[in-house]
Amino acid sequence: AHRNGPDSRRSARAIAVVDGYLERLVDGVDTLEITNDVYYIVVSDHGQARYRRNARKFVIETVTGLDGVSPIDHGSICFLYFDTPDKARAESMRDAINDAWDHGRAWLPHEAPEAWRLAAASGFADVIAQADLGYEVVSFRRRQQTSTGDHGWAPEAREMHGVFLASGMRTPASMRIPAIRAVDIYPLMVEILGLPSSVSIDGDPELLPGLLVER
Repeated sequence: AHRNGPDSRRSARAIAVVDGYLERLVDGVDTLEITNDVYYIVVSDHGQARYRRNARKFVIETVTGLDGVSPIDHGSICFLYFDTPDKARAESMRDAINDAWDHGRAWLPHEAPEAWRLAAASGFADVIAQADLGYEVVSFRRRQQTSTGDHGWAPEAREMHGVFLASGMRTPASMRIPAIRAVDIYPLMVEILGLPSSVSIDGDPELLPGLLVER
């Protein structure tokens, strides 16, 4: 999907191969005495989208100096770490990027949407340049994006959503649920395994366990 795009024939063939592996696993478990006690939870860590064809990449060095800055480029997003913390410079860099960029936005960590959960103690970059879905951002002109598809755009985009499939004796058949967060899956696993859940977590402790039925 990175090399060819998520909607390519090669990606579809790769998905079919993985489906085949899952089929072999399920068929094998079905021959065992424990088959009725087995649960399957299939997840992906993120979605995937295609870069817009012929879209002009945004180059940060064309609008602000990057001396004393260590950038980490991901194509869809660029993290700018200052060698020496400088709040005024971070604000100036944010403004310079936002004034010149039509297809993305720069944030200071504390300004980012609450849903992104960029805690102050998490070590996020001094400036975060987030491209709009399908657009690219790089720190320097020489940085080249070589993939057709990617991830790392804002999590609100449906294309960035991952996969969640669950099956087992207590899971309701054929139920489709609204989007969840990856951290909401842990409480489900704890409930299925009958383990104590005494630690504080970011996930909703009742959301998925509340869907389980008694057998």
